Amino acid sequence: MHRRHFVSAAAGAIAFGSLGRFTLVAAQGTPTEGETREITDARGTTFIPANPQRIVALGEEFLLADLLELGIKPAESSANFLDGYLGIDPELTEGLTPFTLWDADLEMFVALEPDLVLVPQIYWDVDPDMFELISQMAPTVVLPSTDSWQDDFRFLASIFDLEALADEKIAELDAFTAETKEALALDGQTVTFATVYSGGTDITLWTTPQTQIVEVGVDIGLTIMPDAADFEPDRIGRVYISLEQALLITGDTLIMLQTTGGILPEEEQVLQEVLDSDVFKQVPAVQNGRVFTLERVGFPGQVMGRRRLLEAYTEIFGGDSATPTAG
Repeated sequence: MHRRHFVSAAAGAIAFGSLGRFTLVAAQGTPTEGETREITDARGTTFIPANPQRIVALGEEFLLADLLELGIKPAESSANFLDGYLGIDPELTEGLTPFTLWDADLEMFVALEPDLVLVPQIYWDVDPDMFELISQMAPTVVLPSTDSWQDDFRFLASIFDLEALADEKIAELDAFTAETKEALALDGQTVTFATVYSGGTDITLWTTPQTQIVEVGVDIGLTIMPDAADFEPDRIGRVYISLEQALLITGDTLIMLQTTGGILPEEEQVLQEVLDSDVFKQVPAVQNGRVFTLERVGFPGQVMGRRRLLEAYTEIFGGDSATPTAG
């Protein structure tokens, strides 16, 4: 998530706050007595409208997917890219205009006229002053980012009194996960998750199940290779190696987590350079035709994303229908 414009706008917040439109939106965003519900988040107690009509979600596709899964369509939502909401059926987002927090400014935010703002804790922690300013414009709930995705999903649902629906969605996903694991019978199969970013041919290995794509793979029985114990991963399990170290990629299957579809053409160009390199062609998974690509941010949502990942893994490991990445 990028914040350059929000942050620069925040520097002039005092002058901006004197504008008449700011005063109007602030008044609209403050629920009147008898129309509120009390929510407790990481910041304390927040009073929100009992039936919010203009929800602004500042958690990009991941938060948007969770809301849609609960049957809630926000008035506006941030996105990773301006091209659209990656990984979400366009029919579900009809009428929404993607904006990135990189390009947004406070004037644009005020124009949205929210009566409820939702912000993930991990975003708030990056720039609490900015989001505190936003919370003065409209009731704002900070969403937890804990080790339990189920608890996080339930918290979001609780804002709208939809805990029972959240439990139903979680139970359905648990059953689908168990069915997929049994059908694929992947115990003993190893996989390497890797990413090549633009700007160089170094390779990032994802060695722990702290990201959703990797976590779901582990849930259905895959073993990550190489072993994280042999490295010093960063806080989300990433290890960085040079292209010359590509033979550290030892999984039976290699899954590249990339941004595809022409959104980041430089990244796609660098990826092709890696795939075409002589050293990469010596990787066992490459030689065995077991290299696949998944869209790195294309599986948003605690439930929606996991469901689609289970379907993607079924395509990769479920038979001859999977199409390897060209090398």
